Amino acid sequence: RIIAVAALTIILLCLATWRATRLVTRDTLPLVADPVARLQAFVRKHAGPRWAEGLDCPWCVSVWIGGALTLIAALTVGVPLPWLVWPATSGVAGLLDCVEDRLGR
Repeated sequence: RIIAVAALTIILLCLATWRATRLVTRDTLPLVADPVARLQAFVRKHAGPRWAEGLDCPWCVSVWIGGALTLIAALTVGVPLPWLVWPATSGVAGLLDCVEDRLGR
């Protein structure tokens, strides 16, 4: 039972990371797109265009979102081996993004 709960938690973290990453990098919802555009402009101005491109990259953004969601889950419900779950959530989010690209063509 504990293993099933942990597996379900990890699956949900992967899906949540993918969805939140998509929300930040692709969706045009003004509630999210406007602050992201302002952040990109700020980063482009102060750190350069190469750093701002990282906010468009689903693989890059999923690292930070996966880390944040894994940390929240680890502190609230508990996640086994969070230092391994974090890169797994990011990797699954990146792979789901690739699948979405392939299916969208």
